[in-house]
Amino acid sequence: MKGLLHLLILVFTFFSSAVYAENTPPSWCYDRKVVIAYVNGMQVGRVEAEQSLEFLNRYVIRKAYSRLRNFLSENFFAEYEVALLYNYHVGKIDDIVEAYIQLVQEKGMSFEEARETVHLWIMAFQGILQDFSNNAIVSFYLELFSSYLKKRADELLTQNLNTLIRNYQEHREVLQDWLNKGYPILLIPHSQGNFFVNAYAQNNWLTPTDPNAPPPVVKVLHLATPATKTAFENPSESPYYTLEEDLVIAKLVSAAAEHLLNISILPPNTKLACGNTLECIYKLKDFTLHSFTKTYLNPKYPASLSMRNLVLNTVVSFTQTQIEKWYENLIGNVDAEFYEFEKLSLNNRCPICGIDPTSITDRQIDPPRVENLDCSSQTSITASGGYQVTTIIVDVSKVGNNRTLNFYFEPYYVPDSICISHPPGNEIYKRIRIGRNEGTPDLPVIDNFVVNSFFGKDPLKSKVVIIIVGEEPSTAWDFELSCN
Repeated sequence: MKGLLHLLILVFTFFSSAVYAENTPPSWCYDRKVVIAYVNGMQVGRVEAEQSLEFLNRYVIRKAYSRLRNFLSENFFAEYEVALLYNYHVGKIDDIVEAYIQLVQEKGMSFEEARETVHLWIMAFQGILQDFSNNAIVSFYLELFSSYLKKRADELLTQNLNTLIRNYQEHREVLQDWLNKGYPILLIPHSQGNFFVNAYAQNNWLTPTDPNAPPPVVKVLHLATPATKTAFENPSESPYYTLEEDLVIAKLVSAAAEHLLNISILPPNTKLACGNTLECIYKLKDFTLHSFTKTYLNPKYPASLSMRNLVLNTVVSFTQTQIEKWYENLIGNVDAEFYEFEKLSLNNRCPICGIDPTSITDRQIDPPRVENLDCSSQTSITASGGYQVTTIIVDVSKVGNNRTLNFYFEPYYVPDSICISHPPGNEIYKRIRIGRNEGTPDLPVIDNFVVNSFFGKDPLKSKVVIIIVGEEPSTAWDFELSCN
């Protein structure tokens, strides 16, 4: 008999530890957001890049958030994080040299081959000048000038390669931090910034370094790209838009790359349809028709769908597909009845109260109840049950900050367990196997806690999860959560 008692205690201990496991949740359990990162082009100082980012945020990202407020809330994602991955502006010549290095690297040319190509240009330039004179003295000075140019070119190439490496490293560290935190990322590069994003993809920097992090969900919207390709092979993952009227990319860079390097960049694929070149320059107040804010985020052209609305629509659709893919990666195909709970717990990667209701197989498991408590039209939520697992997900986003909620739990005689978590993953009350037969004092439980809700800002922080486990077949219990 004593041996049987020991065996029962051992079995119960094992069962309890399996059901009520204690784990430290990773960051993506309580911090979910989509990051939108802008990568600026060349000849842009940091202040101007930050102003462009604010322009993007004000006229595109905030409107996207307004459209998606309900979608984000239903999927427990907070407001966007909008960030700048700054592309250094060192000097006009330096920026051009840096872009040249990126272009030839993208085509697989080594640094030495890039250096030799520049030397060939200098020699060709020297030969053109010599054609105008056969004078020995002129030839001597041209040779000296050519040697100087080669030396200066080598210095610029080496200097800007080192700058580029530092710039890449800074971006890589930021990207890895976001990816390790499980954030979906939407990159919006403009002009030379497209080379940076292509390099991220080419060097496999768009995957997390933490093996336990969620699979990466990254999309790219290329604008005014001077590159030869997009970040991903699938065009739906990284579409590009370069304007036919763009005097920098569609005219100058395209011609220079083709005639000087025999490299074909991505052709323009969008038309402003704002008139001839001078008319477009006048209407957009942009003499290059290349500006990120004035042209590629302009609100009027093309008239059928302006560039600003094109970017806005892309941000909206990408956000929806990214979040859906994020959940698909983590929870796969889940029974619709338990989908809301799995979105919170992510297949128990984010344990709520250390309880995984689906792992308890010897009793009834109720589909999670989703309720709203606003302390106005809805002031209380009640539940009763027996030998079952009951999960209640309560939205408290409208009750306000620092609001006290009261709860009542009556387990009667046969023991039951209860846990209240707010926000999900943060236990504020937990009792295992309480009841009068267990000798539990001070029953029924009457207690309270303070909620801190952030309507529309961070939906996860506006959720209260109650899990009640009836521990024996003859049990019965009552629960109430109220504002009063």
